[in-house]
Amino acid sequence: MSRVSPSATSLHAHGRAHDASDPDRAAPSGADLAEALFATVHALKQYGKVCIECSPLEHRLSMPRAHLLAEVAEAGSVRMGDLSQRLGVTARNVTALVDGLEREGLIARRPDPADRRAILLDLTYEGQAYIADIHNLQASIGEKMFAPLTTDERCHLFELLRRLVHGARSAASAPPDAGSWPQERRDPWERKNRDASSA
Repeated sequence: MSRVSPSATSLHAHGRAHDASDPDRAAPSGADLAEALFATVHALKQYGKVCIECSPLEHRLSMPRAHLLAEVAEAGSVRMGDLSQRLGVTARNVTALVDGLEREGLIARRPDPADRRAILLDLTYEGQAYIADIHNLQASIGEKMFAPLTTDERCHLFELLRRLVHGARSAASAPPDAGSWPQERRDPWERKNRDASSA
C-alpha cells in the first residue's frame, strides 16, 4: 500500500473544502495557505529536478554549485569574499565549491587588479555556455509547469507572490532576526519591471 504524505493529503482535502464553486466556502487559514504553497513548491522542484536529470546537459552540478555559478554569471566578475556574502555561506564552503567548478573548467580564478590580495572569479567560455543551456532549460520547464494557467491567472499569481515575498522580507527585517537573512539577490519582480521598461 502506497503512503501519501500528510501535507499532500491535507492539501487534497483542503482543495475540495474550498472549491470555488461553493458559495459558502470558508477562507483558508494562513497555515493552510503556507502548507499549500510549500506543497506546490516541493512538487514544482521535484518536476524540475526530473526534467534536468533527463536533459542532455554535459555537466551534472549539485544545486549549491549551480547556484554559485549562476551568481558569478549575474555579477559578471566577483570577489570570492563578496560571493560568500551573496550566497550566505562561509568562505571555506565557497572555496570548496569553486575548486570543484574550476576542475570542471566552468570557472576561473584571477588576481584582482585593484587588490592583489583578493581573488576574482569569472566564468570560462564553457561556463557561459552551461549557464545559457540552463537558462533555456529553465524557460522550457517553466512554460510546462505553468501551462495550465491563463495569462490573467499568471499575472495574478505573480502579483500575489510578489506581495508575499516583500511581506516576508519586511517581517524578517524586524528585530531580533534582522541579520539572519543572506544578502538579497535577484528580485524577479524588479527584473520583470526592468525588462518591460527596456522593451
